[in-house]
Amino acid sequence: MTRYFHWLLCFCWLNLLALPAFAESKARVGYLEAGPLSNFTETMRHTREVLHQRGWADKIELVEDACFSPGWSQEHKKQLPERAKELMSRNDLDLIIGGGTSAVRSLLEYNNHRVPMIGIAVSDPIKTTFKVDGKESTFVVSEQDSGIDNFTIRIVPNQYKRMFEIFYDEVGFKKLGMIYVDEKNKNNVSSVDDAYEVSKAGRHFEIIEQRIANPESEDCYKGIELLIKQGIDAFFVPSLRCFDWDEADGSKANPAVLLKLLRDHKIRTFSRQGNRDVQGGAMMGLSTLNYHDRGEFTAHSIIEVLSGKKPRELPMTDVAPPKITINLEVAQEIGFTLSFDVLGASDELYEKIIIPEKNPTISVCELL
Repeated sequence: MTRYFHWLLCFCWLNLLALPAFAESKARVGYLEAGPLSNFTETMRHTREVLHQRGWADKIELVEDACFSPGWSQEHKKQLPERAKELMSRNDLDLIIGGGTSAVRSLLEYNNHRVPMIGIAVSDPIKTTFKVDGKESTFVVSEQDSGIDNFTIRIVPNQYKRMFEIFYDEVGFKKLGMIYVDEKNKNNVSSVDDAYEVSKAGRHFEIIEQRIANPESEDCYKGIELLIKQGIDAFFVPSLRCFDWDEADGSKANPAVLLKLLRDHKIRTFSRQGNRDVQGGAMMGLSTLNYHDRGEFTAHSIIEVLSGKKPRELPMTDVAPPKITINLEVAQEIGFTLSFDVLGASDELYEKIIIPEKNPTISVCELL
């Protein structure tokens, strides 16, 4: 009998040891982003709501001194690798979340292969790269495998290819203008490679590329002017600072000014950033209203990881059908007639051009 109780005591003790370290206290989470961006903030806001609905909000703590958002200036962005290195050197975190391409890249480059990592708001993890010891690798190996045991991320298969297909099928353009800052980030901000793949797959349009030096200056305006001189009849609105409504000022590095320039030359526009660009003067765009799906996916990944699963074991694909937003005044102003099919399939219609109100973006660190 005594031996039985000893065995039972050992069994119970082993089970207690098998529980996650945060069973009696909150799981400690670190976070890194290059700077405040509504995409990051809204994704994490909805993630928090889903965690609350599932009874997990009180089980997780975003550690104040492990949450970093250096800022978007070139000087502040230099801090990003150091912050990633700092997070990876800590021994008191149960999970690290990276917001955006630059932050996730830095975390992967300093990966300790021990602390679980989840990436959010990265446009194309399959094509985006990071470098360790001179060797360049993509964020993930495939849609099914991250290739890194302690890393997972959300992937929407062919999201941007489908975007170019929809734009071409409706508009039928011949020359598509695209701007970006450098080769390293051209797919993150403009999905250039996806545009080429769609063009080569049977839709046959020419792509006119224009590199610019500084997206926070008049370089965007000058770059678009150069594209117009080369005869573009369509333009893809990129995810650059000069198209950020919350940072807009009276200069030419202003989305209202840039979109007006394009409309004045009857250029058809499509924005991957979605609703605010279309509201403010782009003709079409991907709808970005539904952050709930992103929050649902991220919350599920967090719960699974903190429940003991390896990040690499989690599914990464989130099959979400594309949703389209249209501005009717823009189409009328540039003399383009939208088909009944695309009007009927759109998720939101703007009848007028209305400059979006500024929403001062707070960092995820301030939000949580």
